Amino acid sequence: MFRQVLYHSRATREMSAEDLRDLLTEARDLNQTHGVTGLLFYIERHFIQCIEGTQADIGQLVDNILADGRNTAFSVLFNRDVPARAFPDWSMGYRAFAVDDLRNEPGFHNIRTAADLDALATAGNVAFDLMRSFYTANAGRSF
Repeated sequence: MFRQVLYHSRATREMSAEDLRDLLTEARDLNQTHGVTGLLFYIERHFIQCIEGTQADIGQLVDNILADGRNTAFSVLFNRDVPARAFPDWSMGYRAFAVDDLRNEPGFHNIRTAADLDALATAGNVAFDLMRSFYTANAGRSF
């Protein structure tokens, strides 16, 4: 059994391509060491990430993310036990989007206002389905 957490948070500042590369390098190294897999979407100063691994490793990672000054407004969309990993090949898959890139995706939720963030609390499965679609289309590639 694995623990799987999908969360949303907001970047405390606009992340440059270099900032994101540094974050990904750090995350991938630590995730590989601890057997954590997942996928990170960065959408106009918003992070949506699914992480999966053992209960202890995911609990520690969530604590680390909460303490990381690069993000704020951390909100768990779901936290559940799963029998298998959804992203087994990626220590941290990644994709950056502009909101306009996602407008035609089923279940799209605009995340520009506080009310929109509240709507995300019920959108966990939609976000997860989008991530699984991305993974399925790109499995075997590294990001």
